[in-house]
Amino acid sequence: MRRLIVAVLATGLVVAQPAAKAESPAGNWPAAGRDQQGTYYSPLTQINSRNIDQLGFAWSYDLGTYRGQEATPIVIDGVMYTSGTWGYVYAVNAATGKELWRYDPHAAHLAARHPCCDLVNRGVAVWKGRVYVASVDGRLHALDAKTGAKVWEADTVIDHKMPYSSIGAP
Repeated sequence: MRRLIVAVLATGLVVAQPAAKAESPAGNWPAAGRDQQGTYYSPLTQINSRNIDQLGFAWSYDLGTYRGQEATPIVIDGVMYTSGTWGYVYAVNAATGKELWRYDPHAAHLAARHPCCDLVNRGVAVWKGRVYVASVDGRLHALDAKTGAKVWEADTVIDHKMPYSSIGAP
């Protein structure tokens, strides 16, 4: 089974945390590269060369699949959001690994024939209280970030007779 794994310092400090724009809190990781430039750099300083040996296993989260996992988690205000196969979305407490909610896009199963690289999903976007994800059958879903309830969805495929799929992050 694929699992998300998070490391923490012996003091309990969570390593996986969110931020993308300059005005984002340093502990946030709101985009795949953390910031608009995709630097993958965190300004947090709690982990350094003097305490790296104190890192250890904190928690894991079972995605319920043996298939590929390619999404970069997004962390906003202590909640880790990520996507999985078919376009599932998971919201997890970043400190404890406790599931807050899970969203099933109910993607059309015939759409599984189209992606080049398995049923992976490459991530979510989080903006103004909404989580956005593309399901493999080409629909874009907007979810309430607190509850996971679907706010709306839009079909992005013009011709469903063509072998289109959607696995990229919004």
